[in-house]
Amino acid sequence: MRGAEATATAARTAPVTLPAPSEPEIRAILWALAAAAGFGAGMVTTRLGLRRLSAAAGARISIPTAALMLWLLAPWRVTVPVPVPWEAVAIFAAVGLAFPAWVTLLTFEANRRLGATNTAMLSATAPVFAVLGGVLLLGEPLTGAVAGGTAAVVAGAALFGESGPGRSGGRARWALLLPLLASLIRAGAQVGTKAGLALLPQPFLAALIAYTVSAASALLWGRHAGPLPPGRTGAAPAAWFAVTGLCNGAAVVSLYTALGEGAVSRVAPVAAAAPLVTFALSAAVFPDERFTLRRLAAVTLVAGGVAWVAAA
Repeated sequence: MRGAEATATAARTAPVTLPAPSEPEIRAILWALAAAAGFGAGMVTTRLGLRRLSAAAGARISIPTAALMLWLLAPWRVTVPVPVPWEAVAIFAAVGLAFPAWVTLLTFEANRRLGATNTAMLSATAPVFAVLGGVLLLGEPLTGAVAGGTAAVVAGAALFGESGPGRSGGRARWALLLPLLASLIRAGAQVGTKAGLALLPQPFLAALIAYTVSAASALLWGRHAGPLPPGRTGAAPAAWFAVTGLCNGAAVVSLYTALGEGAVSRVAPVAAAAPLVTFALSAAVFPDERFTLRRLAAVTLVAGGVAWVAAA
């Protein structure tokens, strides 16, 4: 009896250890962090470009720029499978109709109305939709750590959205819907891409197809929106939007690579750390991005939520 009691006591007092993430999960987390860095930096360069160009004009520059970058790298990164899994290609193309095309346009317009940091923080709600999609559509397990970490990220985004430039007036309140809609589309794109990668595990090819379709959509916009501003008016902003395209293109490739390695429910919350990068860069570039206790709390929630998911 004493031996059994001692064993039970030891079991109760022994520290609880969680299984360490596997190598693919670690790679997924690192790629998701790289995606967050690219998306976060792109928010800042977008705001610089929006000083003289509209959101639609910026999208017509950034999306084709990213597509061109991917096509230039394609000979070294893409292997065409035989036979071609056309179902996967169709999924990637369908994703490209909405992401990055419409997400870019919505995010750029939100950036113009709300500012870079507020837009990035409100866009961090995407993990909620992505995690739900992964659980309901892909059958991914919903662990307590993933649920808690996702909730922390979204809470931080909501807290951050309560302050900062662009928050006063009915126009700003209406503009809050823009990044939320972009988040919903982005989450759907992640779930769809994950399903396509199960049939064709080539993340770079997935990004290439999606960006090609989006670039074609952007060029069609241009036929109805008219020519871009020429000369001095559009040169510098166009350059910033080209940099945005490079940042976002690299971020999408990183995101899709992360989805190829790990579950949507793990990748999406980590990739949502983009606001931390945006805030750090914006504070150094824009005078209206001020450090406050509210923002410190928001950053802590987002960073803590990401760390929680990463350590799960």
